Amino acid sequence: MDSPLECRLTDIVESIPAGFLMCDPDDRVVACNSLYKQWFFPGCEERLSLGMTYRELLDAFTSHSPCATKTMDAEWTERRMARRRNPEAPFEHRLAGGRVLRSSEMRMADGSTISIHVDMTELHRQKEEADAKSDQLKVILETIDQGISMFDGDLEVVAFNERFLDLLEFPADFGKTAGRFQDFIRFNAERGEYGEGNIDELVEERVELAKQFQPHRFERVRPDGTVMEIHGTPIPGGGMVTTYTDITERKSSEDALLKRDEELTEQNRRFNAALDNMSQGLCMFDKDRRLLVCNKQFLELYDLPERFAEPGTTFDDLIRFRIERGDYADIDPDKHLEKWIEIIDSGEPMVKIQTLSNNRTVAIAHQPMTDGGWVSTHEDTTELQRIQARLAHMAHHDELTNLPNRTFLRERVETSIAALGRDKSFAIMCLDLDRFKNVNDTIGHPMGDKLLQAVAERLRGCVRQSDTIARLGGDEFAILQVSADQPQAATATAERICEVLAEPFDLDNHQVVIGASVGIAVAPSDGCDADHLIKNADMALYRAKNDGRGIYRFFEAEMDARMQARRNLELDLRRAFKSGEFDLHYQPLINLESDEVTGFEALLRWHHPVRGNVSPAEFIPVAEEIGLIIPLGEWVVNQACMDARHWPSHTKVAVNLSPAQFRSENLVNSVFGALARSRIAPQRLELEITEHVLLQHNDSTLHTLHALRDMGVRIAMDDFGTGYSSLSYLRSFPFDKIKIDRSFINDLSNQDEADVIVKAVASLSQNLGMMATAEGVETETQREQVKAAGYTEMQGFLVSPARPIAEINAEFFPELDPKKTRA
Repeated sequence: MDSPLECRLTDIVESIPAGFLMCDPDDRVVACNSLYKQWFFPGCEERLSLGMTYRELLDAFTSHSPCATKTMDAEWTERRMARRRNPEAPFEHRLAGGRVLRSSEMRMADGSTISIHVDMTELHRQKEEADAKSDQLKVILETIDQGISMFDGDLEVVAFNERFLDLLEFPADFGKTAGRFQDFIRFNAERGEYGEGNIDELVEERVELAKQFQPHRFERVRPDGTVMEIHGTPIPGGGMVTTYTDITERKSSEDALLKRDEELTEQNRRFNAALDNMSQGLCMFDKDRRLLVCNKQFLELYDLPERFAEPGTTFDDLIRFRIERGDYADIDPDKHLEKWIEIIDSGEPMVKIQTLSNNRTVAIAHQPMTDGGWVSTHEDTTELQRIQARLAHMAHHDELTNLPNRTFLRERVETSIAALGRDKSFAIMCLDLDRFKNVNDTIGHPMGDKLLQAVAERLRGCVRQSDTIARLGGDEFAILQVSADQPQAATATAERICEVLAEPFDLDNHQVVIGASVGIAVAPSDGCDADHLIKNADMALYRAKNDGRGIYRFFEAEMDARMQARRNLELDLRRAFKSGEFDLHYQPLINLESDEVTGFEALLRWHHPVRGNVSPAEFIPVAEEIGLIIPLGEWVVNQACMDARHWPSHTKVAVNLSPAQFRSENLVNSVFGALARSRIAPQRLELEITEHVLLQHNDSTLHTLHALRDMGVRIAMDDFGTGYSSLSYLRSFPFDKIKIDRSFINDLSNQDEADVIVKAVASLSQNLGMMATAEGVETETQREQVKAAGYTEMQGFLVSPARPIAEINAEFFPELDPKKTRA
């Protein structure tokens, strides 16, 4: 029988809510409670008996206990025995039935051991359930598109998902090192997420705000433009869950929709403003002929009451109101309405000009719409038609004289050609004012305009009412005269015009004397085409001007041939310049005292491959008219300087300048370039001009002459004595030389007047400090006469005609190497 103490110990062991096993120092079982047997040997408790060794217990467990697992074999037994010999921290058993036991072993001072086994099954189950829920939560966190972060009441990290790191662009491993809310805030502050400012202050400000754990929702625009919606929700007991949503695209869509809405609103505003501010009246009707919209201009145009602007107003009522009010004179209302309904039903666009009873005209543009309705615009064109009539008049008339213009004349000529019959004829007279340019140059263009107006008035008095006077442009006029008695009628009219226009004009106390030259072509003998007839009359005018001006000439067939020849000469001149057919010949200038050569005058020559040598008197005027004289003149100056560079340094070269060259702004530069290229002294170049140069563009011409003189170039007056006022020109510019015209030298032997003039020019030159050169000296007698008169130089056939450079060099400068000079 057990002692009371043993019984008491047994009760204590049995009351322990854990499996209890005790072994003596020899490792034999001395005590064991029922829970131990029940957990390790269920249904086979007899396998465990007091006095068995612990190894025998393990063998019985692995061999017979239904709770032993397959892994609890002999090897497991050895590991278990090794652990028993050296007890460590508690460990767990997972038995075959699923029970989990936590075992703790203690070795007593006397060598005995006590094993306590606590049932952890329910705790493990709860943990597994919690782990499962945690895994589910992780899956949810990583699946949703929002970034999520959770911090506890101390702002320590509880959880966050990968989307949180990705959306806010934290490094992938940042979550492993960052454990506090302020770690994330500081990282953002340092990379500029919150803008500029003190990093510590930015962090502290946001941490203090977070500690309030207040619910919040706001949007934040990141530096890269991404828009984040941030929503924070406090956790009961402390902490905060925050979601981060990328709303950039949604925001962009919202902004786009807002912008589109604003644009539509603005478009509607503009549409309404456009309707009310457009100059035209506008109305729109649906397929049932009911008003959809109209603007205030429509109401004002037809003076309609406001009620006709109300949507739903019928087109029929609108038309009937206007008819009954009298807007349309003598119009049957029903027929007028039927006509409009036909237009509407046709579905075709239409533009109609309608005249109202008050003589106003309205242009109506009717445009059908696809749904059966239509829109129409209504514009008051009353003033426009008056303007168009004025423009039509201006298109056919000259603004200054109010005479018909070239277009009107051509139309009239074509009409007259169409009406030509057996006894019908008409003449075209082209006339040009003589000396009109002098009027503009001397008393100004305003006076020139007044003169043209006065000429137009006189011409009206020279013709019949049925004749047509036209101004073609500038000082050119034309007259179309239809008459059966041509050319007698044209002759009488032309004589009358020349007589009337030769009479002086009084223009604001300026008495002006001009004249007119007239060219006449008669149809059908001179042509049956408008352009051809006007051209033939113009050729006759050209002949009249060449024959002395102030006269008239009829067209003759040979005139056309001459014009064609002139045109061919123009073409040949242009081709000759491009192909280099021009050459320079030189005529010596002789000092009358020493008989030495002082220089040479360069004279332009043209040898045509078919025509042969063409006279300068024939091609120079044409070159001036077509503008070729400017590039040709530049070539002459340049070539003359290049030829002169081989001559002795005291030998001059003289070049004639055309008046046309002074209209070029490049004359001074071209002369400077020729001197620079040839490297001759400026004093060796002598530029000869005629009085016609000073007659035109006086101020600009004098400016150019002074610029050339300042350069060092010598300036000579050529052909002196043939102009209108030579002495005034000598006073206006200090010429270096005067060259008296050859006509005075030729007449020395025959006319006493010529002898007086020759001596007077020499004396004038001496008094003005200018050299005097006599041109055209062909006899010894003439040489002696000009020398005695006081002339410094002479040139002419007596010494030599103009010759090519090779002949000049061979005769006057035989020492020059022909290989180094121009052939």
